[in-house]
Amino acid sequence: MKFRFTYFWVIWVAGLFFSPPAMPSARALWITRYDFKSSTDVVQIMENARFLGANRVFFQVRGNATVCYPSAIEPWAWELTGNSPETIGVDPGWDPLAAALAEAEKNGLELHAWLNVFPGWRGVVPAPPGTKQPWATHRSWFMIDHQGVLLRPTQSFYSFLSPGIPAVRSYLAKVFGEVVKRY
Repeated sequence: MKFRFTYFWVIWVAGLFFSPPAMPSARALWITRYDFKSSTDVVQIMENARFLGANRVFFQVRGNATVCYPSAIEPWAWELTGNSPETIGVDPGWDPLAAALAEAEKNGLELHAWLNVFPGWRGVVPAPPGTKQPWATHRSWFMIDHQGVLLRPTQSFYSFLSPGIPAVRSYLAKVFGEVVKRY
């Protein structure tokens, strides 16, 4: 019993004098792809984040296999240029991720690009053909149920890319690699 007490006493006393340095607090905001349509929106978001006392911003740049940055792999997100999937792939004329990085730096914020990994499509309107969107080009990459039936997206729920398919893993590595190389 004496050994245990002594051990506790040494640990407690050491803790009084050698405590680890305090970690900086994280005051973060999550910005979705629905929150911006222009570079002016991004400027305002980052200024608001600073004003609110945030020090980190998680900025969504990939939702359902569409992106908010120029990509050779996936199409532009329709949320940047319209109100429905008909405008998928339309270049908005600016780079939201580059704008967010620049504005975050101006405002002393740490920016994290937020990329959803497996959501592949949402909604009953199909992805337009010829857009490089996986729901339009690679249906076999999507999850199936226990009977082998393709899980279809609904108005309020996504269909998901299947992580068990090697081609999906390779594809996603290219998508994420493109962001790392470019930004």
